[in-house]
Amino acid sequence: MTDPNADAKHQARVLFPNIPEEIFTLWLDDRIEANGWPPITSVWDAAFRYKDLRFWHRLDWSKRTIKLDLQDFTRLSQEIINKLIEANFLGRPNDLSACMGDASRRKLKSILEYMTLNQTLPGSIILFRDGHLYEIVDGSHRLAAFFLFSQIGWQPLQEAEITCWIGEPHAS
Repeated sequence: MTDPNADAKHQARVLFPNIPEEIFTLWLDDRIEANGWPPITSVWDAAFRYKDLRFWHRLDWSKRTIKLDLQDFTRLSQEIINKLIEANFLGRPNDLSACMGDASRRKLKSILEYMTLNQTLPGSIILFRDGHLYEIVDGSHRLAAFFLFSQIGWQPLQEAEITCWIGEPHAS
């Protein structure tokens, strides 16, 4: 069976030749299927973190295993992680949980089950550097679970390190 979105996915890969194939698989392909291509709707603004397309062209990508602290993230990323923890683990609804609904809770339950069985996070987290801090591209639910367990002292992971794709601006 052929992929009805194959041409759109190919166009995206041509537009972003610096983005590795695994990042397309983890982050963009499902969004292309759901929202079409080219990225002209407001849904895409959020997916691209309100950065223009030139920003994404200027990133070099590397896959690394790194130890993270919540303080290594931008204020916005910290807010997202904390709101996911508050709504889904502490039972305090907020604006993020209102727009995500039960899908967020189901996603976190699946992540917790995976972490318990495999002692690692599912998939690679995708981040980019904003100055000396990280901004989340994909993986906010996984990071919320990771940081919650770090905060309460339960380590279902073999290591306190996680595998990430990290986009950094081209060196000048």
